[in-house]
Parts: sequence; C-alpha cells; structure tokens
Amino acid sequence: TPFCGTASEDPRGWIDYLGNWVAFKGQTVEQQKAFFPLIFRGVAHDWFTNLADGSKDTLDNLKTAFKERFFHSSTNDWQIVSEMWTRQQKVGESVDEYIADIYKIARIANVTNKKTKRYALIQGLLPEIRRHVLQQEPATLEAVTKAAKVAETAAKGTRQSDIELTIAR
Repeated sequence: TPFCGTASEDPRGWIDYLGNWVAFKGQTVEQQKAFFPLIFRGVAHDWFTNLADGSKDTLDNLKTAFKERFFHSSTNDWQIVSEMWTRQQKVGESVDEYIADIYKIARIANVTNKKTKRYALIQGLLPEIRRHVLQQEPATLEAVTKAAKVAETAAKGTRQSDIELTIAR
C-alpha cells in the first residue's frame, strides 16, 4: 500500500505493515532500503526526494527520518486523543469496524494504556450496545469486544423480529 503522507494516514501502522511485508518477503536490509521509497506518493515522495543524503544512507537513518517527519508529535497528540474520546459508533457501523477505528486512533496517538482504550471504546458505542456492555462489567478490552458483539447480534435479532411482527400485522 503506498504511503502519501497525508494527515488521515496512519504512519505507525504503515511502517509496521511494511516491516511485516519485507520480513515475509525475506528482503535484505539493502533491498528494504531500496524498496522503502518506491511506495511513497505525493507529500511523502516529495519529502523523500528532498531528504538529505545522510538521512537516507542507511535503513535505520531512513526510518528515523520517516518517524521524525510523519509520526505525530506531542504538540498535536491531544487532538488525536480527543478524537478517540469523541468518536461515536455510527448507526449501521459494525462493532468490529468501530473497534478497529478506535484501535487505529489509539495507535496513531500512541495510547498504550488498555484501561484508557477500554473506556474510550465503551463511551462511543451505540446506546443499546453500551448498555449491555456496562451490565457485563467488562474488565478487559477482550471482554468489552465480546460483550459488544453479543449485544450487536441481539440487537440485529430484535430488529429482525420487529420487522417480521410488522409485516405479519
């Protein structure tokens, strides 16, 4: 997947994915260094083109320069963390999609505290799902996920029953 360097991208996730991909392909360090810039587009490509030679002479230097340029700084972390706390599950959005997005935001903001992620997840769930989750008193992220999926499945079943009752009348 190309990296364009836009604000909506997840540079931590991208570099992790790239690391997994090159490891899977068995690339040497030199091959990785040569491959790294080939998948830059837009702003990221322009950044790389203008990068000083000393910042791209080794893979480690290139990764350090990438992180310094594209990883979010502490000056805007508060905005990203605030997005995690204001993110609400949308009607029609699955629990899995919502949770994946919260995890992505947490990764971008470098939020590693599981309790913080758990509370952010719960607060943004749809009200009927959140109610069920809170009744379960989940102590882990996994328990929140499980309770939310059960609630989602139950809500779908209830909606289907309501539709069938309406049609039968």
